[in-house]
Amino acid sequence: MDNIIYWYSGTGNSLSAARRLAEHLHGETVLLPVTALLYGYEQPAASVYGFVFPLYGAEAPWPVLEAIKQLKLPENAYTFAAATCNERGGVALDDLNNYMMDHGMKLSYGRRIDMPGNCLPSSDEENAERLRYEESEVQRIADNVNRRMLSSFHGGNPHMKTVEDRRSSMHRAGLDRWVVNDSCIRCGTCASLCPMHNITLKDGIPQFGNECGFCFACWHWCPAKALSLAEFPVFSPEGRSQYRHPDISADDLREQSKYGKNK
Repeated sequence: MDNIIYWYSGTGNSLSAARRLAEHLHGETVLLPVTALLYGYEQPAASVYGFVFPLYGAEAPWPVLEAIKQLKLPENAYTFAAATCNERGGVALDDLNNYMMDHGMKLSYGRRIDMPGNCLPSSDEENAERLRYEESEVQRIADNVNRRMLSSFHGGNPHMKTVEDRRSSMHRAGLDRWVVNDSCIRCGTCASLCPMHNITLKDGIPQFGNECGFCFACWHWCPAKALSLAEFPVFSPEGRSQYRHPDISADDLREQSKYGKNK
């Protein structure tokens, strides 16, 4: 095996970028959801290990950080990260490098890709513009990975690099306290898409646990727009528009939920 790309995605942005990267990397590439690593499934050996994920609050999602802790890298492996974000990347990749170093690894190369936001809203015009440049941005990353470019990382935020710090900050922001309104059609889409198996159904109505990965797949893919966050009004039927990457289907994203303790 030459390359493995682990991906985590709620709207399909990061899965789309991962697929495009796989097309441009030299050699054989395998795509696996982060949940395969997170839940302890067998790790294929490779020379290049990549992570493609969205940024939440200018940080890597906690399931990605938790999965990286499970990673067993061969000597001299090359690692890279491609982070999709709504123009607010901050020092996320510096933080990720710090986190990896804390766990005996190092990030070789990293780059952000501006994409339509899954949390903070962006206009249809902004979304179209960002999607127009997705291919060229991915091509640039692939070219740099193929020639084994090394990034220079700087400092980062030492207060936001643990899994529990990341989880608790998102919980404090109220981004896991979902409310189900009367428009719910009991279709189960939200539960089937949740990569963390955090949603169960009771009489067809979604019930939310304490393992939210903050991917917002449940909100963006709900056909009835039945979910809202009381503490974050943008996630309401009257708030921002739903967004899904045009090249990614719900079935594509369900690959993430095939792994885990409930499967």
